[in-house]
Amino acid sequence: MDAITSLALGDSLYVDGNHEGAVEHYTAAICRTTDSRRTKQQVADKGGNDDEAKDDAAATSAEKTRLTRFRSLSHRSESHLSLSKFPHAYNDAAAALALYPQTDVVEYSLDRAYGSEEDGVTLRPRPSELCIAHDRIARASVKLASANMGVGGRS
Repeated sequence: MDAITSLALGDSLYVDGNHEGAVEHYTAAICRTTDSRRTKQQVADKGGNDDEAKDDAAATSAEKTRLTRFRSLSHRSESHLSLSKFPHAYNDAAAALALYPQTDVVEYSLDRAYGSEEDGVTLRPRPSELCIAHDRIARASVKLASANMGVGGRS
């Protein structure tokens, strides 16, 4: 099962109210998107003489992988919120937002290229997805603060 299928199954379970099962599938999707070298190697294994085409394919594949990872982390964060696992929700939302730093978001909004017209696959998160991830981190933060729990940072 690939990452996108795991993400879709997690979404289905979440809608059905099975939050624990959704977390498991989101985790599987995240695990399948962890090694970006695998994606580049898969593109290289396909062969071909055109190095520029290979580079474009690798870049597109890497963007799809990053987007799938972002969505899996963000959706798992929502599942953790539903399960009252606020530290996990906070960490997942923060990890999702770290994949798209603010400078990237500004660039994306300027060029407005949110996807590929050819295959209908979105290569970047929609602006509303980024807002929702921010909302998830805020809700987790409020719940942690109300329970006198802090969020530790690394130096």
